[in-house]
Amino acid sequence: MRNAKSSIALLIATRHELQLYVCDDHYSDHLAAADPARYPRLAKARTAAWDEVWSRPVDVAKSDELELYREEFGMVREDIYSMPTDRPILAEGAALLPECVTPLVCDLHKAVWIVPTKAFQLYHYSRREWIHNMLAQCESSYAAFATWMGRDAQFAETVALDTRNRGCRVITGDGCRAVKALAAEVEAPKA
Repeated sequence: MRNAKSSIALLIATRHELQLYVCDDHYSDHLAAADPARYPRLAKARTAAWDEVWSRPVDVAKSDELELYREEFGMVREDIYSMPTDRPILAEGAALLPECVTPLVCDLHKAVWIVPTKAFQLYHYSRREWIHNMLAQCESSYAAFATWMGRDAQFAETVALDTRNRGCRVITGDGCRAVKALAAEVEAPKA
């Protein structure tokens, strides 16, 4: 099942006949291919137990997630550069950090980041069955979930601030607007 951001990206890509690259669709392949010498965080993530992942302090978990995506971005970039060049590409995913993407974008007005509110993230993640299956493997599923949501909230704040500082648009997903409305906001020219 796609998340809201992936659904928005799919709608826009379909509407404008763009190629779509969704980072989540390639994450498992990137983990499997990660050479520990070149991609130490990705290689570690491949074998980490969930208790190890979610027992760290929230700020450490957020910093590690940023570093992991900085590492993965090289693989994402290689994937995108290997796509056919006959149509423009729309890329979506958390691994597309503003610091990595903006140096490669010709028109910053076309770069948009959608970040969820903490309440939206908490509501939707608490209802996903696969998350509960994952958390059941932790010593304290409640503490693990709290760390996960705290990490994601800090991650969203960091990405939003960096995006704004680089002159790009940030749209906040709060669950109050439908996918079509958010897609229209993404497509709208920067004011």
